[in-house]
Amino acid sequence: MSWVVMSPHLDDAVLSLGAWIAAQIRSGEEVKVATVFSEGGAGHARRRREDEAALEALGASAIHLGYLDAPFRSGFYTTFARITSGWREEEDRLIEEVRDSIHAIKPAQLVCPLAVGGHVDHRVVHAASLAAAAPDDLLFYEDLPYAWIAGATALRLAELGFAHEQRPLPPLEHVRASFLEEGYVRSYLAPVDCPAVLEDLGKSWATANHRPDCARAEPVALGEITTEDRANQLTAVASYASQLDDLFPPEGRFEPIFTRAEDRPLWRLP
Repeated sequence: MSWVVMSPHLDDAVLSLGAWIAAQIRSGEEVKVATVFSEGGAGHARRRREDEAALEALGASAIHLGYLDAPFRSGFYTTFARITSGWREEEDRLIEEVRDSIHAIKPAQLVCPLAVGGHVDHRVVHAASLAAAAPDDLLFYEDLPYAWIAGATALRLAELGFAHEQRPLPPLEHVRASFLEEGYVRSYLAPVDCPAVLEDLGKSWATANHRPDCARAEPVALGEITTEDRANQLTAVASYASQLDDLFPPEGRFEPIFTRAEDRPLWRLP
C-alpha cells in the first residue's frame, strides 16, 4: 500500500508519527511525507535539508509543496494567540489550494493532522485533507508535541463535534498546568499574551466538558512498533537541529520525552 502523510511544517509528521512511518517502511509499504508550509524565511532552506535527512533516516520520501508558513504569509499571525485561535478569510481559499495540491499527489491512503493545539497551519491542512479524500481513505494523527498536553486531544475532538473516551476531562487546573509546562509553550507564549490564551483554554474546556453526547471518534491502533522503529524515529527527530531547542527547552533534549511517552493512536472520524 502507498501512504501519503500530510505534514503542516517541516517536522510535524516525524515528531508525531515517525515510529509508525518507520514501521510501514519496514513492512514493505511506501510512505511519502508531503509538507505543506515548507517556505518562509531564510532558515527554511536549512529546514528543508533537515526534513530530507529525517525522512531518509526513516526510509520515506519528501514532498515540499511550497506554501508560506503562517507568520510569513500574513502580518496577522504575530502572536501565539492569533496562530492558535485566529483565522483570516484568506485561509478558506488556501484550503482549496492545498486540497488541489493533495489531489495532484493522488494518494491511495491519506494520513493527516487532527490539528490538536489549534495551530492555524494545522487547521488548514486538516480541512484540506477532509476535502480531498473520502472518509474511508483518511486517518488522522495526534499532533505532537501539542497532544502531550493533558486533555488536548479530547478538546480538539470536541471542537470537531466528536466524543472521546476521556470524559470527563482532567480538571481545568491540571490542563492549564500541563499546557504551561510544555516546552513549546514556554518558548513561544509571551507573558503578555498568557492571560488571554489561558482564558480561551478555559472556554474550550468548559465547552468540551459539557457537550451533549455526539458521534464517537474511532481510535485506530498503530500496529506493531518495534524498538528499531522507535530508534529510527529518534534518529530522524535529531535531524531537525534548528528546531529542537525551542521545542524541547532548554537544551533540545528530546530523547527522554519520546522514550517515556505512550504511543498515540490514529483516528478515524465518522
